[in-house]
Amino acid sequence: MAQIPVNLGKASYTIDVGPGVWRSALSWLADYDGAVVITDENVNRLYGGFFDLPKIVVQSGEGGKTWAQAGRVLEEMAGLGLSRSALVLALGGGVVGDLAGFCAAVYMRGIPYIQIPTTLLAQVDSGVGGKTGVDLGGFKNLAGAFHQPRQVLVDPAFLKTLPREEVVSGLGEVVKYGVIADPALLHLLWERGEVVFTAPHEALEDIIARCCAVKARLVERDEQDTGSRKQLNAGHTIAHGLESATGFRGFRHGEAVLLGLALEARLANRLGLLSVKDLQQIEKACQFVGLQEIPPQLSLEALLVALTRDKKNTAAGISFVLPRALGHVEEVFLSPAEVADHLAALIPNQGMAAPVSSLQILRKEINRCDEVLAETFAQRLNLVDEVAMYKRENALPIYDPQREEEILARYTGDVQRLFREILRISRGRQSRTLFPFNIALIGFMGTGKSTVGPILAESLGRRFIDLDQAIEERWGCSISQMFAEVGEGEFRRRESELLKEACQGEYLVIACGGGAVLSAANRQVLKETCRLVLLTATPKAIVERIGHLGDRPLLGGKPTTATTAKLLEEREPIYRAAADVAVATEGLTPQEVSAAIIAELNSSSENRS
Repeated sequence: MAQIPVNLGKASYTIDVGPGVWRSALSWLADYDGAVVITDENVNRLYGGFFDLPKIVVQSGEGGKTWAQAGRVLEEMAGLGLSRSALVLALGGGVVGDLAGFCAAVYMRGIPYIQIPTTLLAQVDSGVGGKTGVDLGGFKNLAGAFHQPRQVLVDPAFLKTLPREEVVSGLGEVVKYGVIADPALLHLLWERGEVVFTAPHEALEDIIARCCAVKARLVERDEQDTGSRKQLNAGHTIAHGLESATGFRGFRHGEAVLLGLALEARLANRLGLLSVKDLQQIEKACQFVGLQEIPPQLSLEALLVALTRDKKNTAAGISFVLPRALGHVEEVFLSPAEVADHLAALIPNQGMAAPVSSLQILRKEINRCDEVLAETFAQRLNLVDEVAMYKRENALPIYDPQREEEILARYTGDVQRLFREILRISRGRQSRTLFPFNIALIGFMGTGKSTVGPILAESLGRRFIDLDQAIEERWGCSISQMFAEVGEGEFRRRESELLKEACQGEYLVIACGGGAVLSAANRQVLKETCRLVLLTATPKAIVERIGHLGDRPLLGGKPTTATTAKLLEEREPIYRAAADVAVATEGLTPQEVSAAIIAELNSSSENRS
């Protein structure tokens, strides 16, 4: 036996599923000063003898769930002398459960009742959750109340005597649970095949329990049907409309639900919400169970009128709970005019409308995903701006590799690559908020501009330009060759040309050659768009860093401490005058130099755009 709790505080109860569980109802009788069984003609003939109690027998079928019938039942309850301490046993299918529960809810302002569902539909759906009601004025469930039972006793053995068409009706609700929450249910039905119809009492016990568990969780989260419980309405807008438009004589409820699920899946497909693949899966499940044909005499006008009277509607329009994918649904509102247009396409004279082309559906889905991504990413960037200001106020680094690794560890493959780019953009966003300018690294050769530059750019989510490398790529030779072939003057002209181009960009990290800022014109260009960061090192450290790299034309060949110190002494005043901040690099790793640059820029009071 499976026992599924429904946790609703003082109104909590259990759903017991298993052979013979109906007997548990007898154990409740000692707690009450009276009891009555409410059942219908068919169930009374088969199982009424199980209970030696007064019985109120109603008409079988939807015709037994009317305001007039409820009045008769209430009068009989009063005639039996039932007090507020009496118990109602609802023995039957969905009609009996709805009617008996409603009468229990309103008799003496509410007395307890127990659901003992005998049809598959009632066992998986209507017997659970406390919705009670009767039809009014030809429209389904317009009068009703939320009234939770004391217990739900689901005995699959009752299904032995269930006609095939009633099994089909109940399986309509099983398919619904597969569509809204548990797609594996559809595969279980396909795997078990014909036995679900010929021996439902043996083949469906675990499926019944799974359906009840889904409904129990939804009821727990939303007892009054104002939020997540609305998922249970999937397929039911059109289903209730079909029942009403055919005078409750055209379909059993579950048969109407099957058609509703299929048609609403088509509607979702037309709206670009549901893929062709998932649409085909839903239609396959409905057809396996037994999808009925639309009656040729059905009036679309009558169906539309019924849809506009649905109690789930709001000022936003007619409510549909439509599938977005197997296991995921959402509420959509459409105007009566929109619904009329869609109905004409969904229910033509013959058969069902063809689905929108796969390419159209895919593009609509992609567009919808893009819209969600764009909106969410914009929200993320706004939060990043707030983080940037917090980091600035609290002297925290922009680049937090540990935090980024934690984020990336949540994902794999293409999604991880996407988030790596998102994080880079986020760093760039923070750095633009804090440093709304280019950052130019200046200083003597060997102070680390080309090494630190890429690390700084990565930390700030920016593009890096190495000016010397760009010159070599543009003119196809090394700096040494250029000095030898065209001389220093031409080299400086080329350097100035590329420097102007680079400074036209935004939010860059630019590593300038050692002599670039010696030109007053170059300094002016840099000052217009950049903050200048001077990297420094001692002559000894510089020689150690570049001495193995070959001849340096401006040092007269292989660098020495003496030649380096002499040239550095000449340039140092110009560097210092041009620089906005300076960072000594000796004894630091490139990563530490990068962090020091950010700290210096962050603490500087001269930030400018």
